[in-house]
Amino acid sequence: MLEGLVRSGENFALFALDLDRFKAVNDLFGHAAGDSILCRVAEILRSVTRDVDLVARIGGDEYMIIQRGIDDLREAQLLARRILEAFGEEMDITRDPMAVGVSIGVALFPDDAANAEAVRHNADVALYRAKERGRGVACFFDLEMDRLVRERRELEHDLRHAITRRQLSLMFQPLVATDCGNIVGYEALLRWAHPTRGPIPPETFVPIAEDVGAIIPIGEWVLREACATARSRSRRCTGSKRWGCGS
Repeated sequence: MLEGLVRSGENFALFALDLDRFKAVNDLFGHAAGDSILCRVAEILRSVTRDVDLVARIGGDEYMIIQRGIDDLREAQLLARRILEAFGEEMDITRDPMAVGVSIGVALFPDDAANAEAVRHNADVALYRAKERGRGVACFFDLEMDRLVRERRELEHDLRHAITRRQLSLMFQPLVATDCGNIVGYEALLRWAHPTRGPIPPETFVPIAEDVGAIIPIGEWVLREACATARSRSRRCTGSKRWGCGS
């Protein structure tokens, strides 16, 4: 249908929706409860859209809405607001343990894209940003958003290979006893030297590692390297049983 709308030149907004907490609800209460939630979501979406609009579940907990024949951004903003308000009323997590939320990404044709594939991609980019901002919000596509998302995905890819490419390293910060001023240990600090971007701060790459599942192998690498360094230093350290005994 997207291709047909694009060929016709009709203005429309494409909404990409992702249910928040659905997997947890499905795992906790079972697939029958999950199916019931999906039916409730479909009813909510039908209640806030027009007959000419298209609401479709495209898989799992993902939906799309095509809002047809819109004149400007404000109409898409109004629909996004209605969706969020409807979920807030019908899916109250404080009262209903099976309630779910929704994150929304929106792209407009032809303002944001020249073809069906691009408008779909841009709606997904906006959804990615909505989920990144804490979920339960609606984000509208813009070019800066696309640049940031592409940069983030490049970092995700590079981070998965950072260990094998020997780009990670540890720095050791002394821990000093306040009562005597002696060094009693060291704190291992992780650093990532990207070959083209230079040093990437931990506050940037650690959350990415957590999101993409790379934090476990990175954590294991840190433990191995820290222990190897401690063992090597303790062998060089004479006259004391504690690592960091002098220098």
